[in-house]
Amino acid sequence: MKQSGFDRTVGRKNLIDTRDLLEGVGITMFLHWGTLLGAVRERDFIPHDDDIDVGFYLTDLGRFLELKPEFEAKGFEFITENIDNREDGYIYKVIRDGVDIDLFPARVVHRFLKGKLWQLDERTTVQSRFLDSIETIEFLGETFKVPSDPRGLMRNLYGKTWNIPIADYPARVDWPVRIRKLLVSPLKIPFYVLRFIIRRTKLWADGRRAGQ
Repeated sequence: MKQSGFDRTVGRKNLIDTRDLLEGVGITMFLHWGTLLGAVRERDFIPHDDDIDVGFYLTDLGRFLELKPEFEAKGFEFITENIDNREDGYIYKVIRDGVDIDLFPARVVHRFLKGKLWQLDERTTVQSRFLDSIETIEFLGETFKVPSDPRGLMRNLYGKTWNIPIADYPARVDWPVRIRKLLVSPLKIPFYVLRFIIRRTKLWADGRRAGQ
């Protein structure tokens, strides 16, 4: 099996220290994206992940940025600018001993017909019920906060086969974002169609194998 791209012992320590630093100043930190997927599905980091994902509320951003000296005192590199693959600097990153933690500030947006949503990053929104409240789970021998109904959120983000381990399977992207990408680069439509077919075929095959 393909192994995780980071040392899990270091990852656990980094995650615990990050939680403690944030919660020490009253910031609610919750497991997010692939880290939440692993916590819910396997009670461990997923084997093919290469970083750790957590979230917090945008309203706490100021207090988070003020923690830079505390993170650096614990040996972390604290990065707030020029995040790769994030054009608007929407995520923040702390790194220690080769293990990255990406921190996503969730923000409230309102959309026509859909009403209140939580925007998880620059590509994806979810229904308000997932982040209007928080619950806790046991993970790596510790207690961590997670969005309400974490299994429902994983289904929302990764589809009905979210509980089948598939390396590098991407999370859902909002349709308006996909449409904008096509309008900017219409010549890439055949590429996107082919990629969609390949991914769906792989998902179908892995689902059949898991059901045997």
